Amino acid sequence: MSKIRIVLTVDYEIFGNGTGDVRWCLIEPTKKILEIGDKYNIPITWMAELCEYWAFKKEERKGSLPSGYTPARWIEEQLIRCIETGHDVQLHIHPQWINYAYLSTEKKWKVDLNYWKVSSLSYEEIYRILREGKQELERLLKPFKPDYECFVFRAGACCIQPEKHILKALMDAGLKVDTTVSPNLCFEDKLTYCDFRGIPQQPFWFVRESLKEEAAIGILEIPICTKRYSFYDKVYRELSRKIKHAEDSPENCNGYVEMAPKRFSKKFLPEYYRLDICEMSDREMMVILKDAEARFGDYDLIPVVATGHSKLFNNSNNLESFIKKALDKG
Repeated sequence: MSKIRIVLTVDYEIFGNGTGDVRWCLIEPTKKILEIGDKYNIPITWMAELCEYWAFKKEERKGSLPSGYTPARWIEEQLIRCIETGHDVQLHIHPQWINYAYLSTEKKWKVDLNYWKVSSLSYEEIYRILREGKQELERLLKPFKPDYECFVFRAGACCIQPEKHILKALMDAGLKVDTTVSPNLCFEDKLTYCDFRGIPQQPFWFVRESLKEEAAIGILEIPICTKRYSFYDKVYRELSRKIKHAEDSPENCNGYVEMAPKRFSKKFLPEYYRLDICEMSDREMMVILKDAEARFGDYDLIPVVATGHSKLFNNSNNLESFIKKALDKG
């Protein structure tokens, strides 16, 4: 497996609808993932969602949060710790936080679901957020790692389509890599849209105006690794989760995923699953890894991007077992 380069990434955020406590849904589960990465000397890339961070920072400065509750400061301290210990931090955006409101009497965040998709914003809005996000991370982290650069982007909820104006904004803002695409994944409800069918069946490629058309130069697309699941795979997945009493969220993390009515049924579409280090069993992860090696064996280098979410991490044993198995294979 020497040609394989596993890239562990974790979306660093609370729930997209504003629910979930920063300490219990973000800081504490991130500590557990970091402990495993540090134990095996495996770097992890944290895709830091900055729109919510900006909201936390603004309310923190206004003094409107409960006494002692300093989510922006906790996030800053943890991201600095990540950089200081050899991990990486890159840019993730959920624009529904742009027009947020903090309901102080209820101690709740209200996000604007009209801005759920990055693609719903204008080029000017996207460019501004990307530029300011890149500057924010570099301002925060360069003092602790002088050669740090923010150059990778991931769109929230996979919503990077239609992509032409987003790709232009990425290039103009100085970003170099996108890792939003999950090949063959197709989903639509009243909030979320992605259709990654027809994506080049390659481990990476350049794009300029379309994710589905390879370019000579532009943004380097390094997709999240996916695999088509057979009926057996799906049955095994459900049984293993029940046997292991898999929970959706870490201890004391009480947020929930925003669900909307689907616009079309998935039952006639093949099901693809992403390589997810926070929710999958070690066996599932290894099956997807081996599938990628088999499909892309002719390439000299095969980056295999895994994803996950701190807010859903309750999977220490499986993640550690996966890392050990992957290391044993070389």
